[in-house]
Amino acid sequence: MPGRTAMPARGWIVLGGAAVIVSAVIVATLAMNGPPTAPMPSTSAASIAEPPKSTPLPDLGGPRSRLVPEVTLPVGARPYSRKPTPPGFEFWEVPGGRHDLVAQMRTELPTFASLNGMPWCGEVNDTMTSWAWGYAADTIGVSFIDGGVMISRLPQPKGCHP
Repeated sequence: MPGRTAMPARGWIVLGGAAVIVSAVIVATLAMNGPPTAPMPSTSAASIAEPPKSTPLPDLGGPRSRLVPEVTLPVGARPYSRKPTPPGFEFWEVPGGRHDLVAQMRTELPTFASLNGMPWCGEVNDTMTSWAWGYAADTIGVSFIDGGVMISRLPQPKGCHP
């Protein structure tokens, strides 16, 4: 495809390495502490009478995440299929640099606000940009590098963080 640049191998190595480290930490923590417990639901009359409202996310026109179906990727995104993906992770090749991807996905995802009832946990900008929403029992993470997006949905026994 003209104008399309594949993500460099170094970028996939960085994303893959991060996924392996996160998976190892989660597995080790679960092995030491047992499975995480879900937050106790509120029993107030308001929460019983009415479930939390979720606002539909804007559609960026690309494929939908399998882990977070309400999230769409930008046009031209395609699943990375050259290596197996660990459970709880998705890797997407997406045209554009990291800063462009962050700007485009920021129009869809509610940074600094809740995502379908899951609280915002934070943003990190380093060699990649990472966002997170959720609780210890269920955390959604989205990370960006040049030409790629990683989506994760896993428990974070030490608490939700990007």
